[in-house]
Amino acid sequence: PCDLVGIDGATVRALDLRQLVAWVSDAESKSAALSGVREHDAVVEAALSTGVTPLPARFGQRFADDDACVAGIGREARAVSRLLGAMQGLVEMTLILAPSTKRV
Repeated sequence: PCDLVGIDGATVRALDLRQLVAWVSDAESKSAALSGVREHDAVVEAALSTGVTPLPARFGQRFADDDACVAGIGREARAVSRLLGAMQGLVEMTLILAPSTKRV
């Protein structure tokens, strides 16, 4: 990803996992990860714009460092690959629910 930014404006970079690629960025604190929903969504949208259906990570998922991320995804590589195959051609939709201001 060129010039793509994630949570708190951190640069998004690609981690090569042999047959998979993970787009990641560094979050300085736990609170940063909790406030970056829009940034996370923008990265997912950027991935989708490449013409390949991405498999977004759970929002706020954290790893101690790149090696831990690679190891964690590596443990689930078969399942992730199967999910990616099943999801190709599909689009992730974002649903926002808010309390109604209409009185009944």
